[in-house]
Formats: sequence, structure tokens, C-alpha cells
Amino acid sequence: MMSRNAHKTHGLRRNRLLLFAGAAGLGCVLLLFPLVRSLHLDSALVAGTIGAFAGAWMAARPGARDRDVLLLTAFVYAVSIPLIIRDGLTGCLSTDGAAFWLFIPLFSVFFGFSAGRAMRYLGLPLPRLAAVLFIVAVAAGGVLLSMYFLPQLFFFNHVFGYWPGAIYDQSVHFPGRMILYRFITLGWIAAFWLIPHLRGPDGLLKGIFALILLSISLNYLLAAQHGIISPESRIRAGLGGSHQTEHFELYYSKSDFHPHEIAFLGRLHEFHFQELTDTLGIRWPEGKRIRSYLYGDEWQMQQLTGAKGVSYVPVWNRHPQMHMRKSALDGTLRHEMVHVIARQFGNRLLNASWSIGLVEGLAVALAPASSTRLTFDQMVVSNDAFYSREELERLFSLTGFYRETGPAAYAVSGSFVATLLQEYPVEHFKEAYRRSSLHAGYGDRLVDAVTVWHHKVAGVTVTEEETVLAQALFTTPSLFDERCPRTWTPAQRKRDASRFALARGDSVRAVALLEDVLDAQPRWEAGWMQWMQLRLEMGYPEKAAEEFTDAAGEHPGLMEHPLLRVRLADAHMAAGQRERAWELRERAWEPQDNALRVPERRTGQEGQSAGTGSRTVTGGPSSVAEKQAYQAWQRRSDPEKWRDMVRILYSPGLSLEHPPEFVAGSGDPLIVRVFFAEWFRRNPVPAAERIPVELVKKALEQPIDPFFFETYRNLIYLASPEVPAGFFRERLSGWMRSAAERSAVERSDGELPVGDLQEPDRQGGVTWRPIRQARLEEALRFAGS
Repeated sequence: MMSRNAHKTHGLRRNRLLLFAGAAGLGCVLLLFPLVRSLHLDSALVAGTIGAFAGAWMAARPGARDRDVLLLTAFVYAVSIPLIIRDGLTGCLSTDGAAFWLFIPLFSVFFGFSAGRAMRYLGLPLPRLAAVLFIVAVAAGGVLLSMYFLPQLFFFNHVFGYWPGAIYDQSVHFPGRMILYRFITLGWIAAFWLIPHLRGPDGLLKGIFALILLSISLNYLLAAQHGIISPESRIRAGLGGSHQTEHFELYYSKSDFHPHEIAFLGRLHEFHFQELTDTLGIRWPEGKRIRSYLYGDEWQMQQLTGAKGVSYVPVWNRHPQMHMRKSALDGTLRHEMVHVIARQFGNRLLNASWSIGLVEGLAVALAPASSTRLTFDQMVVSNDAFYSREELERLFSLTGFYRETGPAAYAVSGSFVATLLQEYPVEHFKEAYRRSSLHAGYGDRLVDAVTVWHHKVAGVTVTEEETVLAQALFTTPSLFDERCPRTWTPAQRKRDASRFALARGDSVRAVALLEDVLDAQPRWEAGWMQWMQLRLEMGYPEKAAEEFTDAAGEHPGLMEHPLLRVRLADAHMAAGQRERAWELRERAWEPQDNALRVPERRTGQEGQSAGTGSRTVTGGPSSVAEKQAYQAWQRRSDPEKWRDMVRILYSPGLSLEHPPEFVAGSGDPLIVRVFFAEWFRRNPVPAAERIPVELVKKALEQPIDPFFFETYRNLIYLASPEVPAGFFRERLSGWMRSAAERSAVERSDGELPVGDLQEPDRQGGVTWRPIRQARLEEALRFAGS
């Protein structure tokens, strides 16, 4: 007969088995939800937070035992078993995920338990409530204080462990400084554990307690130095440069920005500021400057703020500021500035609206030229996103923005807010923004506003190509749809390392890393494009052509990529193998050569000449890559010009102050345009110490070539201090008018006009897009400001 103790032991074992089975079941529930179904940061954060609260609650109850913390820890880690199995089967296991699970739940559980234990021993009247409120204060209070006083997006916290920055970060690596931070957590655990024993006469324990508090204090004092926090003083020291204008303080990476670039950006900041404050009817407080932090690249920005792939504005911070990296300035400066200026009519707590739809919709509506491909009205039409009043109210609710895919939410909110600003006084929108409710600002007018918006958007025309592009953007999978969220494969890590090496000027390492990836993924076409570009810039065209030809022999699909064929021909031309280059070009027009031909367009013009020495071409390309290749082949119709183009496109260095002699003395606008286009590709800020005015004018000679649209736009920014805006308007007005006339004809007749307006289509498949008109007009306004 089983003894009473044996029965008790058996019962305890059974209860523990049931407990761990329940933990595994809870882990299975997590498998149903994006992000937390993977053994990585998000699931570790959730486990740590729940573990801290559970530990505080358990330890504060009367009769709690110290060893209960071990049982709770085992329970929390049992939850991870289904996640480990899932990641093992899908190939998503990572050392970063394992490190997060080691350093977040374990320390969080002990932190919560030790705090609850201290509350119980202190004899507080409601120890459980006190313990839970303390954990809430640490979790929420730490974040709120950091948000108000610090500009960073990342947070370290004793309860949830760590938050890396932007929610959409595709890859999150375990930060080494978290180990140091968890030593601070360990100090608090030890301090809480000793509190109940300090009432006695033991001086040794009191001395140890004092040393622990001293250690914690010293670590907090050195937090900025160790990267645990990133105050503005640390960011400014890391950047090194500063510049002041009437309304801005620019802090920039001194090693990545030249003085003439900062002078230009100061003017650009003031231009956007003036337009936006006028549009919104804002009287900016005198003497109050916006702090604009400009980072050299995404890695520097991530190191200092936690944000890698995004620009951002911490509207909640007490100082108005924005953070952007150099390569993204063109597309984000005006958008982010809207967020800063809108602080003036945001609610008092957040300095913005609680409705993210209103926040982002306003920025999209007032920065229409930030996109380079489509207007947001076109995206709405292409995807038939004519939201009803109820759907719009849901989109602009407190959580509605996140229920939509990112592109859909931005497009619809921006398109609708633009209509509100055009049709109604801006004060109505300010009221809606402040109170986070469309009804608060527009009331019964909202029904009419939706009707006006539908009518306006219904009149927008889109081409078949634009429709395909817009639908692709709307269906772009988000982070929540990733099979392995937050985790990069070894190949992706090497790609990022290659980009980092290139950003630091180490082309040799960048090429070596690319070759490692290409060995594992030989059909990666974009990688081959980058590899050939770098090899040509390094001066090895013959070797690049030979190695790529060998790879294409092993993987024939590579030669089917139209742009890779162009780059291979460029390599032959750069190596002096003109006949082989010309043979590739000629074969591109052969309809029977399926591997190399440029496909015919579905609506082409007959008899268009391909250029000197080439055969007559019928039709043109049908896909985006094929159109780009088509345009490239058209511009390589003359061997001499082709040679000069190759010398520009793959030059190891280009200087506006000292352009190559064959460019400076060229009488051909094409060569000059190619030179400027390539310089702008390498230099995202269109500014120079000395502007070659005569070359600028040569690039703008008639006929205007729509292929170089972005080049013309950047030339306006570049030369506006020395070349009057009227000159650009005179040269480009006919082209702009033609685009406007074409749009008008499309809207009325549904057909394209004839004559000169079709010329761009015959010269490379360029389509007129309203976004180009908006971008060009913005540049001209800047030149005239």
C-alpha cells in the first residue's frame, strides 16, 4: 500500500506534468500569431513580460516559497518548446533568437519575483497589488521617460528586456550591450532579495547592499557611454557636424556630408518649411528651431538611434526633431517635416494625433512628390480602393491603420486627406487631427467629402504598366507574413555586409562577400548586376566578362535577363572588345534568338530606327527590365558614344568640379546627360562646390529626352543658385505642357495624341506619369524661391 508521502510525491509530479503540458499548449497557441510564433525577439519579449508579472504576483502571495521562481522559470521556457520545433522544421532557428530567449525571460522572471518577494517581506497591506503596480511602473515608466527625454527608438527595460527600434525591422540582431544591461538587472534582483534581511544587525549584508546600489548607480551614469541609452549629446558627438538656419539646427555626419551639401540642404529645409507652414496656416514660434539629424548611412543611424531602414520623427519628445539618412533625404525630408510641423496642432500628450491614419495621411498628402513611381491617387484607382465612409472611418480609427497593408493604408489615407485639404478649410482638419476623429472636424460634411473624393479619384487615369506596379505594391508582403521574421539567412547577412563594406569604400571586401553569396545562389540576378558593376569600376572588364560568361554557361537562365546582357556587352566594350559587344547588341534584336532578343511590344510603332549601323526594329519591350534594356540598347547605337558612356558609367570616380575632358568638350547632349545621371546616382544630394554651368545648359538642349527626367530635376536643384528658374522653365515648359496635354486627351478620349507627344514612347517605352510632373514642379518652385 502506497504511503501518504508517496501519494503526495506522486500528486506533485502529476501536477507538474500537467503544468508543463499546459505551458507547451500555450506555446502551441503562440504558433497561431505572426512574429511571436518564432523563437526570436518578439516571443521572448512577450514571455519575459508575462513572466515578470507572474513572478511578482506569485512571490507577493502569503506562503510563497523562494524555489517557486525555479518552477515559474521552467514553465516559461516550456512555452518555447513548440516554437523551437516549428523553427527547426522551417529552418528559422538562429543564434540571435536563442540569445534573446536566454537574456530576456530568465532575468525578467527573477526581477519580477524578487520585487514581489520584497513587497511581501516589507509587510505592505496589499503586497500583490503593490508588486504588480511596481512592475507596471518599471515597464511603462521607463519607456515614457525615455520617449520624452531621449530621441532613440530602441529601449532597454528590466521587465520586457529590449525593443530594437522600428516595428518593421526585417532583421534584428542580439546587441552585445544587452549583456551589460542585464548585469544591472541582476544588481536589482540582488538588491530586492537582500531588502528583507536588512532589518537585522548584520553589517556585512548592509555593506553588500550599499555596494550593489553603488554599482547600479555607476552603470546608469555610464549608460550613454555603453550605448544603453542614446541622448542627443551622444548622437551629436557621433555625427560631429552642425549648421544653423533661421528655423533649423542641422546636425550631420561630418565624414559623409560636404559643406556645400549642407548649405544646399539648409536651403531645402527652409523651402519645405515655408511651403508647409503656409499651407497649414501655422505661425511658428519665433526663435524655436527644429533639430534635423542627418546620418551618413543606415548603419550609423542604427547604431545611434536603433532605426536602420526608416526615417522617423519622435513627435512625443519635448524638442521638435527629425532623423534621416543621406540616401533617403530626397524621399523623406518633406514627409518627416510635416510630422514635426503638425506638432503645433497635435494633442498635448503625444504632440500628434492618436489616429495614425490622420498622422500619415497628412504627411502623404503634403509631400506628393516624395514618391518616384506613382501618385497615391493612381494607387487607389489601380487597386479599386474606393473605400466607403464606414471603411474610411475604420481606417482613421485609433487602430485601423495597422489593420491594412502598409501601401494600402498610406495610399488611401493620403489620397483622402488631400481631398479634405483641397475642399475644406484647413482648420477643420486641425480639429480632427487634435481630437483624433474625422467627425470632430467635419461632422455631417464627411458624407459629402467621401463623395467628392470618389469623384476626384475616378477621374484619374492609369496605364496598364502603372496598374501592374500599383497592384504589386499593394500586395507586398509585410513583416507579419514572413516565414522567418526578424531573422536573416547567412546569405542575407553577407549581402548586408557587402553593402556595408561598399558604404565604407572597401570594394575588395564587398566583391568577395558578393562572390560568397553568388557561389551559394548562382541564379541571383541582382547580385550579378552588382558584382559586374563593381568589377568594372575596379578596372577588370575582361575578367568580369569571362567569369560571368562561364557562370551563364553553367546556369543558362542568367543570360535571359535583359539587363545582364547589356552589362556583359558593356564589359566587352570596356575591355576593348568592340566586335563582341556589338555582336551582343545586334543579337538582342534577333526575334529568333529567344535567349537574347528584346521582346516585341504589344502596341509598338513600325519601322523605328535603332540608330547608326543597326537594323530596323519593330515594337519594343513589355516588362520593366525589358524596357530598361530596350532604352539601354537604343542609347548604344553608336560605337563611339557607347565607348564614352562606358567610361562614364564604370569610372571609379566622377567629379563635377573636374569632369573628364571627353565630357567637358563633348558637343553631344547625350554624353553630358549620361555623365550627370551617373553622378547623381552616386551622390544623393544634388550639390557641388563648383557648378559647371555650361555643361548644365548643354544637358538641357533640345530635344528633351524623357528618359533623363530625374537628371533634369536634379539639375534644377544643382544649378538653381547660378542658373535662374526661368531658364529651366523655358527649356522644359514644352515638355511639361506636352505631358499635361497628353493627360487631358487620355481623360477625354481614352486615346493617345499623335505627333510629337508619342516621341517618348518610340524612344524607349517611357510613359508619362503625373508623379513626374509633381516632382518637376516642386524643383522649379525651389529654384524660384
